[in-house]
Amino acid sequence: DMVWLTVEDDGPGIQPEFHDRVFKLMTTLRSRDECEGSGVGLANCRKIVKLLKGDIAITESRTLGGARVTVRLPL
Repeated sequence: DMVWLTVEDDGPGIQPEFHDRVFKLMTTLRSRDECEGSGVGLANCRKIVKLLKGDIAITESRTLGGARVTVRLPL
């Protein structure tokens, strides 16, 4: 009854204490001088997933060492 989408990367990962923070609009974990990100990507993903009555979560990638973002949506 659900569709799962998982995306993993081999970057530095996201520490557990920041998992909620990265879903906030205009939030990055590094300064703007170090990162080209705008801080809207995960915030927009979360908004869309919630509108579709789904869930989104971040965990540590088991295979690549970075972050794993898992989206669960109803069919």
